[in-house]
Amino acid sequence: MNVLLVEDDPATCMTLRSCLLKRGLRCDVAINLEEALSMLEKDSYASVLIEMSLPNSSGFDTARTISWYRVKTKILALVDKDTRVKSSALRRAGVAGYITKPVSQKGVDRVIDRLMGLA
Repeated sequence: MNVLLVEDDPATCMTLRSCLLKRGLRCDVAINLEEALSMLEKDSYASVLIEMSLPNSSGFDTARTISWYRVKTKILALVDKDTRVKSSALRRAGVAGYITKPVSQKGVDRVIDRLMGLA
């Protein structure tokens, strides 16, 4: 399964990429919406994992744009543990699930299992 990670923080990218690779998933990284859309034009992704607090772009707007652009691609949100994000708002933006930061292998596994229908 191919995953596109849209995240601008290098440390978070390294951690998430490592967690996804341990699951046997391929992970490409985009640092903003424009780069993500360009990558979506060139490759097929089963899932897009989006940081909800990207600079110069709302994570909700990014999720809506990608869900409109790639209807069958599952969108996951990456949210800070202390941020209050309502799951209903995430669903309206086309988000299928979320992972909280700080990122852990257990948290990633839980969301990926649910996404793949294993949980």
